[in-house]
Amino acid sequence: MNLRIFFLALGMVASGMNSLVVAGLLPEIARALGTTEAAVGVSVSVLAFTYALTAPFIPIAFARFSRRTIAIGAMIIFLIGVVLSAFAWDIWSFYAARAIVALGTAAYTAQAIAAAIEISPPDRKGAAAAWVSMGFAVSMALGVPVGTLLGEAFGYRVAFLLTATIAAVTLLGLVFMRLSVRAARSTLRLQFRPLATVPVLAVMLFTLLYSVSFFIVLTYMFPILELAAEADATMVASALALFGICNVLSMAVGGRLIDRFGSLAVILICVLVMSIATPLLGAPIGTVGAFVAVAAFGLTGSLVGPSTNVLLGRMHPTNPATLVGANMSAVQLGAAAGAAVGAILLTGSGANWIAFTAGFAALLSAVTCGGILIVQKVRRPGEAVTGEVAA
Repeated sequence: MNLRIFFLALGMVASGMNSLVVAGLLPEIARALGTTEAAVGVSVSVLAFTYALTAPFIPIAFARFSRRTIAIGAMIIFLIGVVLSAFAWDIWSFYAARAIVALGTAAYTAQAIAAAIEISPPDRKGAAAAWVSMGFAVSMALGVPVGTLLGEAFGYRVAFLLTATIAAVTLLGLVFMRLSVRAARSTLRLQFRPLATVPVLAVMLFTLLYSVSFFIVLTYMFPILELAAEADATMVASALALFGICNVLSMAVGGRLIDRFGSLAVILICVLVMSIATPLLGAPIGTVGAFVAVAAFGLTGSLVGPSTNVLLGRMHPTNPATLVGANMSAVQLGAAAGAAVGAILLTGSGANWIAFTAGFAALLSAVTCGGILIVQKVRRPGEAVTGEVAA
């Protein structure tokens, strides 16, 4: 991993930590802002929907700028939003700050992943995408727990300021690194065209289904494990730590698998494992069984994202950030849908149905992926995937 990939990944650590740390600090933020925990929880939706609505269009609107310029601008916006989040004076200013953070995150994530793919040799693109994406896994495994502990000990503002510090270091790295990749010049019509093609829409559908499955389990891990293994808070914390460690491990080695066997093959294997592991969490499988299922879920679920981004980058080589941004929007929409479906199921049917529903969504995503793989195999060699034409 070269220094450029390191700083691109460090920005992902900051964005992932900032997105997730609110969950561990809800009561304290609510007390400080004089509102309810539910109101603070809405800020997660504000961030997710702002991200989902803007991510596909930012790479298109700023396609004439270099990746480095866009990434620097995005990190400045992100840094401003995080600092405003730390010093918000009421819930509405907090919402506004989270929306600013979402804009910065949406702009940075697509550019960072696209840049990593573009600056890497053909046989290392999967590894580069995985290393950058691993920043989010590291934030989940280490950054969020550390931030939450600091927030509880010294106040929630310290947790946000820690994120701001990581973002500032990333910004310095971006300023001094050489990252001059620029999207190919083309019209807005040509930039939008790949988003309306059948292969790309199929990948977006896959991402949506996969994200529903992934985030149902991740959001409702506590009630799922409580039913599957009579888990207490300590066991859930241990399971989440195991999940984070498995995320990091899969990212560390998964990039090589992508480069060796191809994105679609890796995706298909991962979602097939998920479609088996997630329903098991809805059965009384005991402590050992639960940890095995969580480990399998962590090892495979986190590898789907970089695999899909590499696939989309090859579909639209003139500006891969366009499709990566759209794909990240599909992830956010899937996360929001998964959380909502899980809440309905938890209220009406019980935690076991959450796991079964997640398994069904994973199976549907596997079917979608299999269909894409079959179409790709029968496609004539050299035929354009996205239907792009030369400018």
